[in-house]
Amino acid sequence: SLLRRMLAPGVAAAVAFAACAVTGSHFSLLACSGMAFAAWLAWGVVDGYRDRLRHASGMASTASKWRQIPLAFHGMQLAHLGVVAFIIGVTAVKAFEKEHDVALTVGQTKSVAGVEVKFLGVTDVIGPNYNAKQGRFELSRDGRVVGILSPERRFYASQRSMPMTEAAIDRSPLRDLYVSLGDDLGGGSWTVRVHYKPLVNWIWIGCVIMALGGLLGALDPRYRRAQRAQREAAARSTAAVGAE
Repeated sequence: SLLRRMLAPGVAAAVAFAACAVTGSHFSLLACSGMAFAAWLAWGVVDGYRDRLRHASGMASTASKWRQIPLAFHGMQLAHLGVVAFIIGVTAVKAFEKEHDVALTVGQTKSVAGVEVKFLGVTDVIGPNYNAKQGRFELSRDGRVVGILSPERRFYASQRSMPMTEAAIDRSPLRDLYVSLGDDLGGGSWTVRVHYKPLVNWIWIGCVIMALGGLLGALDPRYRRAQRAQREAAARSTAAVGAE
């Protein structure tokens, strides 16, 4: 029976491993194993609900059976889905992130994960307590502009020796793209760092989902009923002792 129940999640894990190996930019045993484990755990969530509905009491409809599931069980399963998202995010970032340090002049581009990063130039910017060189970069995909980034290299009056780099970030549900402005190489050329982190936001999304799952479980009314029953039993016991 146990082997039969492990067959479906095993197949899901194998499919996820194969999909990661085929679609990834390069094969990574770590990434594919992480994706396989996430698929295994996600199937466990689905299978857990199937078991609950299958063993629900009575011959009620699916909606009635669904209402019989305790709130704490929903919270537990939601937390497990948060773990799935967390695993996928960590695995993708560690296995497929890309970092490039390049020298660009105005008008040159650097392609990273299908995004063209075009260097538009540098301007001087004055802040409340700093002076800065602000770069301007155009992001495009398939010839369509998808964003403008303005990283800065700041020089604070209180820190005369070391400039501070302020990276600009283009965020999306599937990836974050960081662009940092480096040193002036002269002749209109600057060093630029482009950092690509796939699915990094899934890490934080997974943490939020886990927290919501814990909150949902804590709101299960069964816990409050149990506490109320304990208080009533204690009150009855005290009253009985007083009567004696």
